[in-house]
Amino acid sequence: MTIKELSNYYYIDKQIKQLQNKLEELEEKLLGSSQITDMPRSGRVSKPTEDIAIKIAELKKVIVEKRNRLIEENIFIEKYIDTVSDAEIQTIIRMRFIELKNWYAIGKELGFDYTWCCRKLHRYMANNKKQEKQD
Repeated sequence: MTIKELSNYYYIDKQIKQLQNKLEELEEKLLGSSQITDMPRSGRVSKPTEDIAIKIAELKKVIVEKRNRLIEENIFIEKYIDTVSDAEIQTIIRMRFIELKNWYAIGKELGFDYTWCCRKLHRYMANNKKQEKQD
């Protein structure tokens, strides 16, 4: 396992947030395009409104797929954590890569300097990588 592999969770979460922001923009645009007036209407949905509605549906589908991928990454990381024998390292990995806390917050919660937490994890990952190569 590498830091890059552990970081996938963060990036998928970030992508979901970006997609949700885009979804909100499209929904606002859809609501803005259907203004109420007292003029009679033909009952037909305009093409731009229809296009936006289709994009919204597609975007919702992509978000669901990303959320499923996020759950898979969460399980992947949890399985890795179960292989780690050091409880402090397990906690640091969970806080950093699943709870997505920054190093300062992790250090504060664990009662250490943030650099200690970061160095401890990186040392563990480097030693673990060496052991994997030997096996």
